[in-house]
Amino acid sequence: MGEIDMKTAFSTLCCTELSVSEIVELAEKANIDAIELRVDHVLLEELLSNSGETDNLCAKGVAVCDIASSIFIRGEGETPDWESYVKLAYVIGSPAVRVFASCGSDGELSLDTIADDLRLLCDIAGKYGIEIWLENHSELSRLSACRELYDKVNRDNIKILWDVLHSIEYGEALETSLSYAGDLVAHVHLKDGVHVEGQTEYKLCALGEGSFPFGRLADNLKKIKYNGYLSLEWESRWHPYLGEIYADNLELLEKYKEILKNTGFFE
Repeated sequence: MGEIDMKTAFSTLCCTELSVSEIVELAEKANIDAIELRVDHVLLEELLSNSGETDNLCAKGVAVCDIASSIFIRGEGETPDWESYVKLAYVIGSPAVRVFASCGSDGELSLDTIADDLRLLCDIAGKYGIEIWLENHSELSRLSACRELYDKVNRDNIKILWDVLHSIEYGEALETSLSYAGDLVAHVHLKDGVHVEGQTEYKLCALGEGSFPFGRLADNLKKIKYNGYLSLEWESRWHPYLGEIYADNLELLEKYKEILKNTGFFE
């Protein structure tokens, strides 16, 4: 099968109250390989204007696997912040910027329209040697839809960030997702949740207490020789009750590593 070197990461959604230095310290204490830096417009301006903070990121042994931006492609054309996010990734040595895309809740925008904008963004990022990672989300949660959009964009520097629970929520099995876009997956988001009758979105819960198929995912990622990051997206910023499950972020990250080891990601 060949050597596989999956790596650990976490989204800073779980600790947005911390400074960049404190986030890096947390990753070092937990022995996590990388951070996925969630950046909104406010933090974007702060980091671009504060060389001390960006120097803190560049000088540490913890990688920034991607800039998880607030860019949402909605067929509105290029906006000024696109290049700012790309510049930030370039300055701190991160390989990619995460983005979302939407055709609208009623599908009023075509994939062709969205592809036009993604192509523009990819061309901006390409000047800096940065990749664009499209996260599957909402009506584009199935990797089958992401693959169709990817083919329309037709750029070498676009990849897929696979939030596995999103594709499950929209009825796409792991094996089906990977059959459509396994060769394009550059990054994987993990969390746990339980199905709620009558709802599409799962209710997020403590790791290992939901129905997320960690073991089956591990087996399937090994089959495709996935060598990217396994990033915990603990959405306590959006769901405050999640912040009460573990005593602190260090305990959360230790539990995450335990789950990965016990379910076959690392042997």
